[in-house]
Amino acid sequence: HVDMRPLVSPHSTATLELDARLWRSSNDERKKLGEARKEAAKTSVNPTDGTVEAVLAIARDREEVNAHLAREYTRRAESLEKASADVESLTRQLEEVKRENEELRERMEEEREMWDDAAKRAESSEFRVVRVSSFIR
Repeated sequence: HVDMRPLVSPHSTATLELDARLWRSSNDERKKLGEARKEAAKTSVNPTDGTVEAVLAIARDREEVNAHLAREYTRRAESLEKASADVESLTRQLEEVKRENEELRERMEEEREMWDDAAKRAESSEFRVVRVSSFIR
């Protein structure tokens, strides 16, 4: 769980430990982030003058950045969930194909055995026919 509230005091420090994965952002995202940085630079106030406006401006800037990061995090989490579901689906399909492949191999082996048995019977019956015919002459 991540606390996304902005700090009230600009002099306070906070520690955040985060396990993150990075994706390349699209050009649109880069443009939006660049515009947000420019806008933040225009509206940012020197935090050392200690005015209420300065504190509010800093809080507003942090809130905007946090909101952007939260949206990006949500989008990426949804992408990961979808990818995970796709992997699970493909894994199930692979298991089904492997099972079907094994069944087909077993069926082929049974048919080979049947053909071998039939060929042996045919050879032995030909032999008998030949032997019987040799006695008839």
